[in-house]
Amino acid sequence: MEQIVFVIQKIILRLLFPVSIALFLGIMALILRRRRELSLWLLCACVVWLLVASFPITGLLLVRSIESKAGDYADPEDLSRKGVKYVVVLSGGFRQGPLTSGDRLGCSVPRLLEGMRLWRQIPDCKLVLTGGRIPGLSTEMTIAQALADTANEMGVPRDVMVLEDLSWTTEDQARLCSGIVGEQAFALVTSAYHMPRSMIIFEQAGLHPISAPADFIAKVIPINYETLIPQAGGLITTQIAFKEYMATWWALLKDRLHYSGCQK
Repeated sequence: MEQIVFVIQKIILRLLFPVSIALFLGIMALILRRRRELSLWLLCACVVWLLVASFPITGLLLVRSIESKAGDYADPEDLSRKGVKYVVVLSGGFRQGPLTSGDRLGCSVPRLLEGMRLWRQIPDCKLVLTGGRIPGLSTEMTIAQALADTANEMGVPRDVMVLEDLSWTTEDQARLCSGIVGEQAFALVTSAYHMPRSMIIFEQAGLHPISAPADFIAKVIPINYETLIPQAGGLITTQIAFKEYMATWWALLKDRLHYSGCQK
């Protein structure tokens, strides 16, 4: 049952992505084609929406507004002065099949590399790697294990790694990491566009994360033919921004509803 709810949530989220909205407008235009004026307006809205969303600069500007809240790259010396003893790396993408451990990881790779960079420069530090067997994504092995295998191949000893290998979502990661880091401040490593939401969720769980963003998409936004011509990559970037905005609003709404429930 839990897996079914998880998959349904993912499907609903994807139905709110830019391409799905454009398809909805297009389908409605076809259904209402006898009402020619309304159908024409819906068709125009479909085309304009898809065009604007496919400009790379649209997605980059939206992502930039999120990444600006994540801060800059973390300074290992500053983290060490704050007594940080754990670097927590949140898992991201994963691909199945006959691939190397590193090739499986997608956007998890820059997160892992940043976590390793911080770990190497913080004395007596543990590297916490997260990610379970996510339905429809990682049935062959846990994402945490794939991260650990890659880190080990790059010289990180097994005994300094702590695996959280049960989580499916960021909320799961926060809940399960609480048993690892306790009340201590720790470096939280994830993609910059995912960081603001992750900080909210981890703080809601009563933890004390310190932002350590990686994998910036829009740190610099070039103005040239690459960003000013509609293309599929632009849609992907816009989709990333939409996902983070909606997921962040949902996390804040759930927290408010929980707070209201506790007050009654």
